[in-house]
Amino acid sequence: MPADLSDRVEQVSKRQIHIPDDKYVLIEGCCMGDIDAFCGLNCGECKAMIATQKNDDALRRAVAEEWSKAFGHGIKPAEINCVGCLTTEGPHINYCSVCEIRKCGMEREVENCADCGDYKCEKLVKFHEQAPEAGTRLEEIHKRKQKK
Repeated sequence: MPADLSDRVEQVSKRQIHIPDDKYVLIEGCCMGDIDAFCGLNCGECKAMIATQKNDDALRRAVAEEWSKAFGHGIKPAEINCVGCLTTEGPHINYCSVCEIRKCGMEREVENCADCGDYKCEKLVKFHEQAPEAGTRLEEIHKRKQKK
C-alpha cells in the first residue's frame, strides 16, 4: 500500500484499504450508517458505492440513467464506480475530482468537515442548501464532538 494511502487509512479509522487486483474492501463499519464523506453525505447510501461494492452492473445502468436525467449530463454505467471520497486511490465518481469540499478536507486532513476549525464555511453552507440531509447529519456530529 502506498505510504500516502496508508497514512490516510489511519486518519479515517481504517475505513477502507486497498488490496491486490484493484479490489477494495470496507472494514470497521464503513458505510453501515457512518459519515463517510467530508460534507456529511453517507456513502453507504450512495448508489454508486453500493454498485461498486456489489459489482452490480444492473444497478450501474439504472443509476447512470437516473443521474443523467437528474443532472442533465450523459453519465455512462462505467462511470458509476466509487470507493468513497476519503481515499485517494480506487475508482471515484467524476465529481470527486472537482469537489472543493473533498479537496479542502484532504488538505486539512480532517475526518470530515465537523472536525474543521472553519466548520460551516461558505462552500459547506452552499452545498448543504442542495443536500440538507448531509448538513443535518454533519451538524449532529459536530455537536457531539463539541460536547467531548
